[in-house]
Amino acid sequence: MFSRDAREEGIRHLEKAIKHKPDFAEAMEFLSTMIIDENPVRGSRLARKAASLYRASGNAEKAREMLNMAAMHYVYDGWEFLEAGDRVTAKKKAKRALDIYPHCVDARNILATIHMDRFEFAEAESLYREAIRDAVAQQGGKIEVEGVIYWGDIDTRPYMRSRHGLGLCYMHLGRFKEALAEFKTMLELNPDDNQGVRFLIADIYHYLGERKNAEKKLQKI
Repeated sequence: MFSRDAREEGIRHLEKAIKHKPDFAEAMEFLSTMIIDENPVRGSRLARKAASLYRASGNAEKAREMLNMAAMHYVYDGWEFLEAGDRVTAKKKAKRALDIYPHCVDARNILATIHMDRFEFAEAESLYREAIRDAVAQQGGKIEVEGVIYWGDIDTRPYMRSRHGLGLCYMHLGRFKEALAEFKTMLELNPDDNQGVRFLIADIYHYLGERKNAEKKLQKI
């Protein structure tokens, strides 16, 4: 951790570097990271500018990372407003995140959750599917990336929330076999089951009339 004086000095040096070299993408990246919590508007603007410079230099992956970082700042606010029951502001924050980065997985999760709360399951399903599609694309088109600790790695949590939300959506729609497949995938990704899908799997077996499987799953909990 930097002291306050060291942090302020670092910000001054980065601002001087950008003033001296307006296309200094790395300096913009570091500065945006340092100030985005205190000054989200400027931090987001710098992140987007850095993304444009990275893209122009051929570094599309870095550009994506910068845009997603800028978008996630609004997503964090969106989740807080949603938890406080303010769906209107939460929706605005999610929409703003998608304006910055159209493939922001957690922004779609917020919108899908709002639809779930309103029992609009078809709309929620569509959003969760889009979120999963984008998350998998960002993983190189793979459902699971070797060496990645799902849920343990914070960056994977939006993806895991999408799969969890889709599984719940299937349950509400009575599509239990599809829900079961979704939750089994989640257990393969995260055997520690931080999201508690084992309980949901047991419920699904019960709904399907497979009491023995339900009992086996409950015994393992």
